Amino acid sequence: MARFIYIFSLGLGILVSAPLFVQAASNESAVQVEKDNSVGAKLYVAHKCYECHRAEEHHIGPSWQAISLRYANEEDGSSLVERLSTKVIKGGYGAWGILPMNSNPGVSPEDARALVEWVLEAN
Repeated sequence: MARFIYIFSLGLGILVSAPLFVQAASNESAVQVEKDNSVGAKLYVAHKCYECHRAEEHHIGPSWQAISLRYANEEDGSSLVERLSTKVIKGGYGAWGILPMNSNPGVSPEDARALVEWVLEAN
């Protein structure tokens, strides 16, 4: 019985502390961006984009740099911004692998455009 209690307690401790590690990583990314006073950076933090996207490394979604590099040679910038802004709000699937981009209906079209423009300027 003591062994069961020990194993149960250990497992419960891991389950309880795991979100704290994820939150710490998210907070570090948000703190780095807060030093940037641009509108895009403020929206990135306000809309918690850091939960899926980082500056230089793939997390759940692609990094801003990877996004910026992928779309750097697009000819029509305004239609690209509109297309990606729509994806920010409505979500999408298949552009970056099997994980979908979640929809973000709480992001206004203006905020989505500002975020996309900020990300595209990452390089």
